[in-house]
Amino acid sequence: MALCFELTAEQEQLCGVVRRFARERVAPRAEELNERRRFPADLVREMGAMGLFGLPFPQLAASGLTEAGAGSDAAAPPGP
Repeated sequence: MALCFELTAEQEQLCGVVRRFARERVAPRAEELNERRRFPADLVREMGAMGLFGLPFPQLAASGLTEAGAGSDAAAPPGP
């Protein structure tokens, strides 16, 4: 099976939403949360409200999802 590392338009859109959330909501508080060893329950609730939990990851062969897509949503670093 050939590897495809290009994201679909839908995957790109999801990455953008997650990057924006990380940049605007998480990054400004990350240092303080780490220093105080606090769990950001409010941010986790926001992520849930955005539908970021329970993302479907069906079997690659059955779904046509690329290897890049299977890991991109969870592992993509925040963009600029």
